[in-house]
Amino acid sequence: MPFIAKKLPARRPAPNPLDSNLGLLAVFAIAVLILHLLAAAWLQQTAEKSSTAPAAAAMMLDAD
Repeated sequence: MPFIAKKLPARRPAPNPLDSNLGLLAVFAIAVLILHLLAAAWLQQTAEKSSTAPAAAAMMLDAD
């Protein structure tokens, strides 16, 4: 019986760890960006509220 060589499957290149985590990294970056924008909007609203409060208090004090 002659020896028949089995064809080996094509060798895959070593996986690049950066490619495997690229999707996860993109999702994380988008989540951080959204949180950053929400925090900036919240801080801006808080700053506007706190900046109008002393002005209103000063007007009340000047009314005397």
